[in-house]
Amino acid sequence: LSRPIPSDFVGLSLEWSRVEDITNTSTFSTLLSSLTATVGGAGPNVRIGGNSADETWWDPTGTKDKKVSCAASYSGQFCVKNTMTPQKLVSAQQRAEAFNGSLTLDLVMLQNHSADWAYEEATGVGSAISWARVESVEVGNEQDLFSENGARAPSYSPALFESEFEMYANALQNQVPRKRFFQGGTFCCKSDFTQAQASLIRKWANRYLSSWSFHRYPTSTCNGKKVTAQQLLQDHSSDGQGKLVAPWASVAMENNIPFHIGESNSASCGGQAGVSDTNAAALWSVDYLFAMAASNVSRVNFHGGGSGPYSWFSTLPDGTPEVRPLFYGMFVWSWAVSNASRVVELRGGGPAPSFCQAGVQSEDVCCAKSCGQCGGAGCDKFPGGADLCCTGSIRANGKVCANTTDVGCVIKEELRVKAWAVTDASGASRVVVVNKRFNDTAPTTVHLSAPYNNAEMAVLKGDSGVTSKTLDFAGLTWEGSKHGELVGNFQPQQLQPSHPSSVSSVPLFTFDVEPATVAVIFLK
Repeated sequence: LSRPIPSDFVGLSLEWSRVEDITNTSTFSTLLSSLTATVGGAGPNVRIGGNSADETWWDPTGTKDKKVSCAASYSGQFCVKNTMTPQKLVSAQQRAEAFNGSLTLDLVMLQNHSADWAYEEATGVGSAISWARVESVEVGNEQDLFSENGARAPSYSPALFESEFEMYANALQNQVPRKRFFQGGTFCCKSDFTQAQASLIRKWANRYLSSWSFHRYPTSTCNGKKVTAQQLLQDHSSDGQGKLVAPWASVAMENNIPFHIGESNSASCGGQAGVSDTNAAALWSVDYLFAMAASNVSRVNFHGGGSGPYSWFSTLPDGTPEVRPLFYGMFVWSWAVSNASRVVELRGGGPAPSFCQAGVQSEDVCCAKSCGQCGGAGCDKFPGGADLCCTGSIRANGKVCANTTDVGCVIKEELRVKAWAVTDASGASRVVVVNKRFNDTAPTTVHLSAPYNNAEMAVLKGDSGVTSKTLDFAGLTWEGSKHGELVGNFQPQQLQPSHPSSVSSVPLFTFDVEPATVAVIFLK
């Protein structure tokens, strides 16, 4: 179902404003080393950008007057707030070298008639560090929101972005290591921009692109929204996201361009306290990463590093890590897919029939396809009106989707037990079972088509179910870690096979998966 999963599939995304705070200790390197999916393979990618990218310029001495930057924006209110400095770049490079990782650097796109500030940044990068650890550069962040945040006029369109990107790429090509050094895209939200992705990938694949990036959060806490663990663990937050990006990933693959989810997490705008910082995020991340890999996505960068609940970890002043449940999920997934694994067909374990097959989905709401997008400013004016196009109106109406083709309704799914399987380069197989139910144990039987005679099961679990903030994986934990090293002894459970009389040569493995846990079964 997938290509071989790269050893650097799981990465991080963080803001320019947080680089030194996050990368200033060896704890960062030690933690990221645990995410490398194959021993000796490429370590994780760290993308530095986010909202701060277009609020950052090159200022090694800290003497530039940031107030003059405001005039570059349409509103006059969108201004530079941060600086890119040699110190930040050196800190990031040193850590990337320590875990054999790479960097993606997001350059400023605040100017619309000139690429001068981005050119200064690229020149500064080349003078401060070696380009060897830099995999690519981006130009701007979530440009489809420029018309809303005041960076550009309300009429800003994909065509205007296309013209500006080409201006930037052409201006920067003498300052970056090679012509195709740009991670294109970084859109998130607006349907006119997302629908332009395929044509832009095809147009720029051989001119500018080293990869293409799309930003995806399955839920949102923006504008006061609340997210529950039930919402996060529904299939639309994992399988639904893979289904959404699969067509663009296919176009990228056809053009030999990796398709990355360059910024992602459980909920946009910092995450939901009590959900994004609990075991719910760990369960979700394992299922979500499999859904993305099965859709031929090449990388997922989880955004964080600030004070928001969705962050992967933080480091205390003494270097002691506070590792969040999300990072446990990232670690367990990387462990499960090691050694160039491919996602393979697992009969009985695939995704359930998905709702909203005839519509456009946003979180747990299915709008009519005629709307173009589900919810957002002016949704009542979309073809279909508020009852079919506005998430608030649809939720208020209370119609629940009963069939896979219903629209103008709320999707309410039962939480499921999800199972995935991989086979690695040596032929070894692993089965991963994610029990997303809060209270019900999942009796599970694995039927094999090959004569595996031994198996062991390692379980990721918390101390208090789905709301847990303290986790361990078969005896391994970061609780008590001093510098990012794992603590404890790995103690998987041995599974004994049985042989049904009808197929005596092929064993079965039967076991229970506890509520709100992830079980990884290693077949030998």
